[in-house]
Amino acid sequence: MSRFEKTGRLPRVVFRRGATLIDVAMGSMLLSVILIPTMQLIRENERTHRERALRETMLFEAERSIEEQKIWLASQSGATTNFQRLMLGGSQQSNQIVQPTDGPPLQSQTSIQRDTSLGGATGLNVQLVTISTVVWQDRNGNGRVDADEPSEQLSTQWTQP
Repeated sequence: MSRFEKTGRLPRVVFRRGATLIDVAMGSMLLSVILIPTMQLIRENERTHRERALRETMLFEAERSIEEQKIWLASQSGATTNFQRLMLGGSQQSNQIVQPTDGPPLQSQTSIQRDTSLGGATGLNVQLVTISTVVWQDRNGNGRVDADEPSEQLSTQWTQP
């Protein structure tokens, strides 16, 4: 005689809490297949974000340096402008350390040179200067741009205001 026949009710099903060994093995396999590559992607994304932010900061500082040089060229010093004196004297170079609000200190080197490339060939009397600036993160502290250091360079030509 079965238990059902004795009591008149169905046997109660007992549910166990917890997981079997197969459940644990499948769960850890899924974690290793999904979680580990995801963590690597997150680390790579953070590194790329830091590099991009540094490059944007360097470009901003290079642009700011060029604009400062344009202001300096247009400023008066007695009867002549700095631009006119540069046309007589040749070139100027300046180095400075830039401390951005967010990030490491950067080195900046700006040069202004008289550009004679348009005057001779065309017969025109064009007064033109080339303003070049390079901004880099001087990781080894030698004051020079090295191949393994991140850097950004901008150049523009400018004529008398």
